Formats: sequence, C-alpha cells, structure tokens
Amino acid sequence: MNQNPSPRDGSFDPGKNLPPIGKGVRVRHNGRECMAYLDGQHKWRNYYNGDLLAGEVTILSVDLEP
Repeated sequence: MNQNPSPRDGSFDPGKNLPPIGKGVRVRHNGRECMAYLDGQHKWRNYYNGDLLAGEVTILSVDLEP
C-alpha cells in the first residue's frame, strides 16, 4: 500500500485510505524506513519520539486489524 500524504508539511489528502489516528505504521521518509502515526491534525509523526515528519511520507505497510 503506497500512499503519499503531503509532499511538504506532513499532512495528508483526506481522500486517501489511511490508518486511524494514532495507529503505528511502517513508512518511508527521507529515504529511510521508520514507524510513524497520524496525529489529531493529520500530520505524520515519528512513532517513538513524536517528532513531525516534514516532507514526503509513503506508507509501506499497515495492519488495519485491531
């Protein structure tokens, strides 16, 4: 599942099928893989430290099961 929220500000296109807010998923950001989640403002954040992921974020895998 490849999806590119915003190319610049870490936000997303609401028309995309994205994981629930707060759900950790594996993404590619700045050429590296990491865990991330969408916050309440639909910005991508680093799963472990909460830092904003500015730039392009591509979802690599998501398990939508609870």
